[in-house]
Amino acid sequence: MVKVVTRSRGAASSSRRSASGSRVRLYVSPASNHSGTAASLATGAEIPTNHDLLTTLDNWVTSGSAPADALVQVRNSPAAPFATLATRPMCRYPNYPAYVSGDVTKAENYRCGPSLP
Repeated sequence: MVKVVTRSRGAASSSRRSASGSRVRLYVSPASNHSGTAASLATGAEIPTNHDLLTTLDNWVTSGSAPADALVQVRNSPAAPFATLATRPMCRYPNYPAYVSGDVTKAENYRCGPSLP
């Protein structure tokens, strides 16, 4: 699934490319689907897919603070106290999250890099 974050406020720019980069960000959420759930194709384990995109977008529009190149998606327990069970980066296109080493349920053990065929 692909998630797009846009902002509609801002001055016109002489360069289309730089203007679009200041108004639109495209993020890739691998293995996600439209219902918000996802599972690893390799293990069947649930994958983090939740991120508060509305707050991210609001911060961008109201303060001019563009979103990071990697946003953190979370998977929380469905019961109180809603502990975080796993995190994973959602990378700005054209990058894709790649596992490096360590605990696969921690976002810090991934890096955003070019997608390999």
